[in-house]
Amino acid sequence: MNWFVDLKILKIEWKNPNWSKRMMVHMGFRKAYQTVENWVIAKTKALAKKHKDSSIKVTGHSLGGALAHLCAL
Repeated sequence: MNWFVDLKILKIEWKNPNWSKRMMVHMGFRKAYQTVENWVIAKTKALAKKHKDSSIKVTGHSLGGALAHLCAL
């Protein structure tokens, strides 16, 4: 399945109302991140609230690295 995601090489716009510049993202990576985005945000907010003095680090390898990068944004 990861190879299928990697092969979707078209770029799509990543829209964020807080950014002044237009950003393009690999379509496969964006779609893969969208499948976990709500879960990641909810869990991150819950952990940040519970551990107020901690910092957040995001990491990954290969496809996970691309998703970690999108998550960090």
